[in-house]
Amino acid sequence: MSYSVKKISDHYKEKYYDDGIIDSVAQNFLDDVRIFRKKRNWRLSNKSAALLVLDMQKFFIDEKSHAYVPSATAIITRIK
Repeated sequence: MSYSVKKISDHYKEKYYDDGIIDSVAQNFLDDVRIFRKKRNWRLSNKSAALLVLDMQKFFIDEKSHAYVPSATAIITRIK
C-alpha cells in the first residue's frame, strides 16, 4: 500500500488511504473478517447497509490542526 507522510507542526501524519485506494482497502478489511462470520455467504448490500457518522469535525480535516487526519478527505467524499 502506498501512503504519504506529511509534517504538521512537529508531528508526522500518515495518509493511509486516498481516493485511489480506499475502496480496495475497505474490501480488504471485509475480506479479513469474513472468516469470523457465522453465516459464510453473507454479503454486504448497499441497499440494506448504512454507515452512521457520529462525529465529523473540521478540527480533524484542517491541515493546520494538530488533530488533522490526512485520510479524512478520502472518507468525506463517500459520506456526503
